[in-house]
Amino acid sequence: MARDFYIDNRNHSENPVFRRILIIVLTLVLIVSGIFGFLLLREQNDADEELQTFAAALGDGDYDQALPIYRDMQEKALSGGLFGRNKELYNNARISMEALIDEVLDGFEDQLRAGKFLSAADLKLAAEMGEVTGLRLTTLVRSLCVEYLAGEVELPVVESALDQLAELENLKATIGGLPDQLGKLTEYRPVFIQASDDLAASRFLEAAAGFQKLAESEESGSMVRQFSAQKLDETKTKMYTPLLADIDSAMAGNRYVTATASIDQLAVYFPEDAQLKAKKQECQQKLPGKLVEFNGSVEHIVIRPLIVNPAAAFDGDAYAQAANDAMLTTTEFNNILTALHAKGYILIDVNLLADENGKPQALRLPEGKRPLVLTIEGLNYYATRLKSGTSENLVLDEAGEVSAVYTDATGKKVTAREAEAIGLLDTFVSKNPDFSFDGAKGTISLTGYECVFGYITDRDQLDDRNQALEAVGLAQVSPNDSEIAANRETVKKIIQRLRETGWSFASSTYGFINARDQDMNRIVADTEKWLAQVGSLTGPVRAIHYPNGSFINGSDLRARYLIDQGFVIFGGLGATPYQYAGEGYLYIDKTIVNGFSLRNSKTYQLERFFENPAGILDTKVRPKK
Repeated sequence: MARDFYIDNRNHSENPVFRRILIIVLTLVLIVSGIFGFLLLREQNDADEELQTFAAALGDGDYDQALPIYRDMQEKALSGGLFGRNKELYNNARISMEALIDEVLDGFEDQLRAGKFLSAADLKLAAEMGEVTGLRLTTLVRSLCVEYLAGEVELPVVESALDQLAELENLKATIGGLPDQLGKLTEYRPVFIQASDDLAASRFLEAAAGFQKLAESEESGSMVRQFSAQKLDETKTKMYTPLLADIDSAMAGNRYVTATASIDQLAVYFPEDAQLKAKKQECQQKLPGKLVEFNGSVEHIVIRPLIVNPAAAFDGDAYAQAANDAMLTTTEFNNILTALHAKGYILIDVNLLADENGKPQALRLPEGKRPLVLTIEGLNYYATRLKSGTSENLVLDEAGEVSAVYTDATGKKVTAREAEAIGLLDTFVSKNPDFSFDGAKGTISLTGYECVFGYITDRDQLDDRNQALEAVGLAQVSPNDSEIAANRETVKKIIQRLRETGWSFASSTYGFINARDQDMNRIVADTEKWLAQVGSLTGPVRAIHYPNGSFINGSDLRARYLIDQGFVIFGGLGATPYQYAGEGYLYIDKTIVNGFSLRNSKTYQLERFFENPAGILDTKVRPKK
């Protein structure tokens, strides 16, 4: 049977006492809620007013008024105010006050960095708000010490800051001992600055060595050791990847001696690195035999771009005699390589002879080998050369190797590795690796006149190029700025590949000038143009080869200027091996090998290079007279 449920609807009016009590309770609740809400609102308003008053006091520099306001707000932030309900409100106000204090500290920092004095009120704020100011001011003073050590600020600024802050009660524990460290900072500052400069210039090994020396020195003081250890860690982080890439590049270019030395240098800082251990093991399998110190004369020979089309070179025109005297054919260059190899010569990098300061360096070579430096002069491809059967420009072929472009006897454009000395020598060394020490090939000595590798790389070259083209009856050119920029990028890529495969670079002056006869102004102008237009493509070079052997004495102010620009190997011409170490430079003589010198081999003493100099000549293509 269903059940019905009813709400008790009995009339409670029969109980008036209950109703009165209920009304009283509700009224009290409303009154208390109103009072509570009013108090909360007043606390909100009070917090806002205190923040505004605090900000005004700080702005006026009235720290005596600001300090108690801040302290009061700290207490309220801890207690939460009425019934602990406003902790967030007061904490936010405290944070806002501390942000304002931080702005004041910005001003303190500016004054201290300028070597100025803080006022008594400033120092009182710094002391009494220690929980806010302590870390900030400690960091500032320590930063000033590091900056002084690194050469970024001077000693009076640091001394002034320490004099004012080191005795504050809230800072004594953290910076009170720093004044005693200033002597050590000053003493070791030059070493730290040099290491910092090395790091900025990506001279990582030099930087690491400098910082490590300071970090491990018992005499340098705790602060110098600490800061140096931090910089050493920074250096190690930055150095690993690029130096490992350099090692890989050296190994790819068969420069295993260089790679091994680089691995050993990097392993000082990463002794347990698995990659370095594996790479060293690979290098050791490919290193030459026993190396011994070489104490004899280093030979230097110089050639010009090769004749790849003899029919065009020796056609009886106005340029044929110059080609016959000054140049070699590709066949003759191959003959030269074979003869030199048979004589026990080994190619070395000219930069092995002197360091970046021009100081001669000892040579260690495979036993029984005779060192030889090969220089290719003027591999620019001037317009006149185009009438002498040479190549017209260099390119990177489909395999990414440096090749030359020439016009054959049928008028067809041909790209070939064997069209220039670069490809011929690369191929010869690949078949006869004992002919090259540490992957060395030769030095390419460039001017900036007309072009570089056959490319106009600067608008400044255009007038000279077109005048030269017109003089030999060839069409002028008019590349736009975009095309010239593209040419520069092309040349940079070719240079990068040449460096990777063992070629180095040198200057033959910008305008192939007779340097000895030029005044200082001309030398400076020419050098500045070379550095800006050619050196910006090749990167730093150490050697300058004086055109036609017209050298400047090393003590001459013009030579001193060249040394200051980084040229520390000076090349002249001579029939015998000659080397002289001067103050900050090394002078060497090169023996020119061309058609004329081969026909007059006794004069040039070429028998020291070739058993039969006359047999080098390609008599099938050269003129009979």
